Amino acid sequence: MSKPAYKLIYFDGKGRGELIRLIFISQNINYDDSRVKMEDWAALKPKTPTGQLPFLEVRIPQEDGGENVTLLPESIPIARFVANEAGIAGKTNLEKAQADIIVDTLTEFLHAVFEVIYPEINPTALAAVIAKEGTKALGNVQKLFVSNNPGGEFLVGTEMTWADICFFNVIDTLSSFGEDAEKILNSYSPKLMSIYKCVAENPNIKKWLETRPKNPW
Repeated sequence: MSKPAYKLIYFDGKGRGELIRLIFISQNINYDDSRVKMEDWAALKPKTPTGQLPFLEVRIPQEDGGENVTLLPESIPIARFVANEAGIAGKTNLEKAQADIIVDTLTEFLHAVFEVIYPEINPTALAAVIAKEGTKALGNVQKLFVSNNPGGEFLVGTEMTWADICFFNVIDTLSSFGEDAEKILNSYSPKLMSIYKCVAENPNIKKWLETRPKNPW
């Protein structure tokens, strides 16, 4: 039976869609990166599962020649699903739980960031969020890293998981708004610089960073 086909529907920007893209790309999984223009959003919104973006269309070929189509909403559940499909959610249920904890910790911080950069960036508010929420989140991730994998190269287990990619995506998002990634990590969680560099040097991700659409968010 043929493999599933994936179509990610999101705005033409990073936002809540970039983590999903990075997971697909890290493992060189083909997917349709469908980007919605703002002028087309009003017409599309009633056709989405929950009136929000992103959502993921999963098409699974059937033996009778047809296909089963499922629409998945909500960015983090989509990312978790794709990580499982890609084999980087964690090797065991325990590793998956550890990765989930890190992703949830980082997502809370990223949502606080989104609140001060959309629709227009507020530099003063962003600096305050990084100082307060960033210090807390990155400090906790560093503690979890040491607890989960003392002396290891990855946040969880012995191979890159979506937790590592999620961490990279958070710092990369901040960098998009003029924040210096190395300065942030050296100020709050220097031990995590190795994780950031490791994900950035993944050959597939490295190529994507060099060629992806240039968007301010």
